[in-house]
Amino acid sequence: MKFKTQLTAKLLESNLSGEQIGILPASYQKLGDICLIHLNKELEKHKTIIGKAIIELFPYFKAVCVQKGITEQKRKPNIELIAGKMPKEVIVAENNCMLKLNPKEIMYSHGNHAEKKRIISLVKENEVVVDMFAGIGYFSIPIAKTHPNAKVISIEINPNAFKYLKENIRLNYLANVFPLLGNCDAVITRDFPKANRILMGLIPSCKKYIPAAMKIAKKGTVIHYHGLAEEGMEAELFRDFSNYRVKLLQTKVIKSYKPHVNHVSLDILVVW
Repeated sequence: MKFKTQLTAKLLESNLSGEQIGILPASYQKLGDICLIHLNKELEKHKTIIGKAIIELFPYFKAVCVQKGITEQKRKPNIELIAGKMPKEVIVAENNCMLKLNPKEIMYSHGNHAEKKRIISLVKENEVVVDMFAGIGYFSIPIAKTHPNAKVISIEINPNAFKYLKENIRLNYLANVFPLLGNCDAVITRDFPKANRILMGLIPSCKKYIPAAMKIAKKGTVIHYHGLAEEGMEAELFRDFSNYRVKLLQTKVIKSYKPHVNHVSLDILVVW
């Protein structure tokens, strides 16, 4: 039975109006023991009863939280506990890996699961992969675990995320991930290793970090460049590289970011 159908049935005899019942959340995101939902502003005053109903329907959840967005560069989530008790840490299993995080401090998105699997499949053995915005290891950890002969260099600016990046390297028994704390512009110096593959997964834009990426690129390097683009105009994002000798290999829509705006990934080949 669908989440909204179950929640609607549970709350039919509550003090919610028919209109309010109609705008109950249609889905949720499971983050370890936590149920994350988006809640319409009109339901704000009823959030406690909604959270309690979800806990009663799904007792394996320890907490129900409302997602209210994230900060841009350091990607810290803004979530509000509405029912249950918030665990200090959770472990998410994905792509044969375990990722530990503090849900109040660290963002986790299931929306790009297919993109993670796609990138993992593209990596070749012995590649040097530079993950410029590694977070807790969303891409770095599964790439390194799937390709033990690859060298994965993971850069992260957020100290809290970096702590969990190192913890997740240990948790997955990896010896081929090399974490670096700091801003890409400062970390990528003249003697930094050249990369076969560069991951640029910062949303809404990582345009200002293109010069840093090109410092470690060489002929044949593939850059996976993320950004936002109007629906139907996704390839226009390639203009960010107009000053460089590169070739667009593929454009992928990851998911909708907001009405008529998509989260897009470009596969870009360095040709000089």
